[in-house]
Amino acid sequence: MKTIALLFVCILSSTFLTAQNETLNSKKREVALTVKSLSQYGLGYKFGNQKALWRINAYQIIKRSQSTGNINKSTTDGYENYAINFGRAFIKPVSEKLEFRYGAGLSVDYSFSSFKQRQLTDVDWKKVSLFSSGIFGIIALHYALNNTINIGAESTLGGSYQIGKETIRSGRDIEESNISGFVFNINNVAALILTCKF
Repeated sequence: MKTIALLFVCILSSTFLTAQNETLNSKKREVALTVKSLSQYGLGYKFGNQKALWRINAYQIIKRSQSTGNINKSTTDGYENYAINFGRAFIKPVSEKLEFRYGAGLSVDYSFSSFKQRQLTDVDWKKVSLFSSGIFGIIALHYALNNTINIGAESTLGGSYQIGKETIRSGRDIEESNISGFVFNINNVAALILTCKF
């Protein structure tokens, strides 16, 4: 009888542990929309299990502005940024519906900005182009609205090495300068994330 009871307990324990491991290792996939501002947004795909997710994100920023003081004077300003990053985030449950996520990754981005001022027959302008790659850290909180939708906030910080050139025209003179170097930055302090799980 004791042998049967012991065998029964072993079977139950094994079943429970197997079920627990399957839950922890079950596949998890997410599609995320990240909004940093009205002109700055991105899409992401995440995959993994209940403990950690691999993540791939693509971002785009496009800003345009033009103002005309009068018929003889006008200014045009523009900025574009395209970025891709890849990383891994670990998941720590805080409560039944709240998750804390942290991790790190690699990023690559390209940006271009221009400023042009026209006054009478003279045109002054400035152009900056940058290519950078680096590493970043991730800190995020996600709240489950239901079984499918999460809403959250994310912050990233990191460092990168940028290769860039600045070109300035003033009157008839054109000057070019190298603006390459290491940069440390904090981005996405208030980034809003809407996640769909499937």
